[in-house]
Amino acid sequence: TFAQPIPLEVNDQELKYVKSTNEFGRKCYVELRKGDPDGVRFFSPISLNIALGLCANGATKEGAKEITDALGFDSNNAIGDMNDFFNKIYLSLNSFVDSVIMSTSNAVWLDARSGAYPNFVKLAKETYYATIRNLDFYGDPSGSKDTIDHWAALATHDCIKNLSIQIKDDTKFVLNNACYFKGSWVTKFLPAGKAAFYPTPDVIEETDFMSIREEGMEYAETDEYQAVKLDYGLESQKLSYKPGFTTSDCAYSMIVVLPNTGHDLDEVWSTVRWDSIPFNYMMGFLSMPKFKAAGGSPLKECVK
Repeated sequence: TFAQPIPLEVNDQELKYVKSTNEFGRKCYVELRKGDPDGVRFFSPISLNIALGLCANGATKEGAKEITDALGFDSNNAIGDMNDFFNKIYLSLNSFVDSVIMSTSNAVWLDARSGAYPNFVKLAKETYYATIRNLDFYGDPSGSKDTIDHWAALATHDCIKNLSIQIKDDTKFVLNNACYFKGSWVTKFLPAGKAAFYPTPDVIEETDFMSIREEGMEYAETDEYQAVKLDYGLESQKLSYKPGFTTSDCAYSMIVVLPNTGHDLDEVWSTVRWDSIPFNYMMGFLSMPKFKAAGGSPLKECVK
């Protein structure tokens, strides 16, 4: 027996925040690609949004405004609106939906010599549900990192066991956000053997492919790209093809975007808006490579 999911219901003002935080994530991804345009990047915008939101509550007035402005919270009560919005996001993400496991966790690790203001600790616990602990960064940097790594392993079901952080003599606090997602496709992929894959226009690799054959799916095509939406959830939620149908009832989905010939990813990325892709439900055939992504990316250039 599972608890009832908490649906993410937003009003008109909060819908504006959904769009602005999505746009912030898109811009950050553009910056990440500048350093290595041919590299694979696995990036969680919601993690960065929530981590920055928590940081804003401990920042100076000027620093907090820079964060809320960047994320699109521009009311007279920007900090309060941001906290309420991310609290709603947190509660929705951490509820069981359609057999999908999705969770996000926050933690603030404080140097035992410094501490933090009680109001910040209270808000971090009650609004962002953060783990708050004092660690001996100066006297035991190795043990402190081990503790943080252990938290990351627990929060990600052992998917992340070693964070790329350095505990130094002047480290005052470490803030973590972890997201974990595990779901099954509503429409299952079938093995499709090996075929040529082009990771860059000048490189060809033989790799394993998977396919969905003659199934109903949401598909879009523009002058710049093709896109398909793949739902996660229960197989019973699979829908038969219905002309004119535009969306499913599944809570989670993956959108795959493929630039058309003559367009590269960076060009396409500047035009994609996730809430306005012109999807239509139709019968189709989808073939794509099996893939794994691992590693990390410094975000200093994104949030400077």
